[in-house]
Amino acid sequence: MKKLFSALMSAALVFSSLSAVSASAENYGDGKNLIVLGDSIAAGYGLSDKEFDYGRLCADYLGGNVENYAHSGDTTQDLLDVVGNFSSAQNTAVGQADVVIISIGANDLMQGFARKFLKYAVSADMLSDEYSSLTDGDIDAMEKINVLSVRDMLDEDKIKAAVAKDPLTFAAKLRIMGTEVDAEVTQASVMPNIQKTVSELKAINPNVRIIVQTIYNPLEFETGYLEASHGADYIRAVDNVRRVFKNVLNLFSQQLNNIEGIEVADICSEFASLDENSAYYSWYFTNMQAEKTDIHPSQKGHLAIAVNILNVIGEKNENGSKLRQIYNSLPDKEKYPAAALANYENVCGTYSLGDVNDDGKIDSNDASAILKEYSLFSTRKDTTFTKAQKKSADINNDDFYDARDASTLLNYYGNISTVGNDTIKKYLLK
Repeated sequence: MKKLFSALMSAALVFSSLSAVSASAENYGDGKNLIVLGDSIAAGYGLSDKEFDYGRLCADYLGGNVENYAHSGDTTQDLLDVVGNFSSAQNTAVGQADVVIISIGANDLMQGFARKFLKYAVSADMLSDEYSSLTDGDIDAMEKINVLSVRDMLDEDKIKAAVAKDPLTFAAKLRIMGTEVDAEVTQASVMPNIQKTVSELKAINPNVRIIVQTIYNPLEFETGYLEASHGADYIRAVDNVRRVFKNVLNLFSQQLNNIEGIEVADICSEFASLDENSAYYSWYFTNMQAEKTDIHPSQKGHLAIAVNILNVIGEKNENGSKLRQIYNSLPDKEKYPAAALANYENVCGTYSLGDVNDDGKIDSNDASAILKEYSLFSTRKDTTFTKAQKKSADINNDDFYDARDASTLLNYYGNISTVGNDTIKKYLLK
């Protein structure tokens, strides 16, 4: 049961109160100028040094620039403060931006849920003895309530007893919490703060497009995953919390669509990818089923977010860039949810520059393929490259592929094999 509540409460606060700041600027060409704002999703929390957050993927695809000012752990009030205290350089960047992309609201909602759950745990005698004297006033006075600290206050045996004694009351209490979070958090502060943030950004740049993301439900598992290792009580408890999350996040999405001056990237639906069998797929885009459980988006999740945002932006490139490479490198492409796959196929293009064999990697095999094809052409033999491969092989953008393209590609491969983590677009600008 302790493992159950560790997972549920960790999921309740989609991003714990971290204070790390992501501030980065990257250039992929002379295309669109992007600004990324928000919480740990936007900051790329949980990705390795070799992986790419969705802001970078979008900038690479569009051949433009991205500035990332996201702070892990930020609430909508924090975001409003960030925008209100922009430096002169940040104001200039927003003033020159074509698109601002925002991920925010999860911390507000889940901190609200955590606070209410802690109050319920007090009333239902679920806390360990050292915290049993906590009052509602004490809980209200906690500035940054963190579900990890809530988890540490719980007593496993007391939780078992309370849930076993009256499971219907447990489920009903969760539903009430969800309703209260919507009224007291989403409607009362989250949506007003987002509207104020949008107004602040529009005051800096009236013409900027602002895309705000919906929030995905992390408690969606692969069919049979829970059944394989847990009993009916565990599954029933997870289903109760999942339904509460679903309702709260659906209401968030509905209300977000009423905010003036924004476009909505529906990441909640993208991750869910509900199919004809009523299966949901957020598990595929996070590490919720990994040995080290993490509800943040994995590399597949950032790919899906980038795809959704690019579809909102509405510009398509024949060169699928790093976006296409990442998809082609996935070891489990066959599990990629059909609804999300349709969105990917709408923007993925027909080739990725440098990835001549379209296997998700740029390496010596691609350079060898270019040299082999150039040799066939030079000796007036029949060539084998498709139209897409010819474009992929034209590294130097001179409408031809030859030894110079192969050499540039090998230099790039050497760079990313040692110290670099640039996309080929970014590398070619150096």
